[in-house]
Amino acid sequence: MRNGMLELERISCHDFIEFDGYAWFSNWFYNGLFQVEIETGKTKFLGGFEDEKPYARNIHWETFKRDEKIYFCPWKGRHLHTYDLTRRSLQSIEIRKESEGFFTVQDILLAGNEVFCVPEQQNAKIKRIDLQSQKVTEVNRKVDLQGKKISERREAFPAAGRIEELHTGHADEFFWRRSADKKWHAFLPEGRRLLCYMEESDELETIPLTLINGDELEAYLYRVKKEQVKRKIATEKAMRYEEFFKILENEKICRETDLSDRVGVGKTIWETICQAKSNTAKMRD
Repeated sequence: MRNGMLELERISCHDFIEFDGYAWFSNWFYNGLFQVEIETGKTKFLGGFEDEKPYARNIHWETFKRDEKIYFCPWKGRHLHTYDLTRRSLQSIEIRKESEGFFTVQDILLAGNEVFCVPEQQNAKIKRIDLQSQKVTEVNRKVDLQGKKISERREAFPAAGRIEELHTGHADEFFWRRSADKKWHAFLPEGRRLLCYMEESDELETIPLTLINGDELEAYLYRVKKEQVKRKIATEKAMRYEEFFKILENEKICRETDLSDRVGVGKTIWETICQAKSNTAKMRD
């Protein structure tokens, strides 16, 4: 097993909303909603997003805020999720049915009360969501869409060269947001760190993320790992072998995976380890 923080231990995101001193985001490496106090790094796990697999990666890509609601736009997920800041509640709007073929969302366009999800795959139809009625309809590719891409509303980070100092990967897969006080923030994909760049002084600060409800997140991640083992999708990048063996020994997991004897257990362990190595190799490619 390689050293360093595993993927299921990381707290990071592609995009986030900063409001009233806090950041809200969908976790990059598994299904989870987080809230971070910007100045202190105090972090709270708020739960998983409805109707998505708990172990799913890259569920959301971009976010936007309207009134007292934060909208998490799908990337590889099947739903547009809404978090109500007043009621502290989550809601999901299905944009890709389970019976549909898989597609990833390439662009999000906003036009008044409508959101357009434009799939990357050309054979998939564009999805139009009415935010008031929450009704989803399909739009033909030939239609000239009205609206503005979320990505075009972003300001360019003014010190791109400073990112090289961090020696981090995925630099083009996370976004910066600029505050009114000319501070820029982003979440590093490796580990649990918030970046703060001061535009006027050209200083770059790293703020550790400190969980305030770690026990709750640990219990949730145990369920995530159990699902990975059951479905034989665990990888060495996500879970240590000792954790894998501990979960596999659980009687419920054994029954659900038809492990009725020691030979079956040994066979499943070997097959799952081989599959984990194969999955890891594919992700590296």
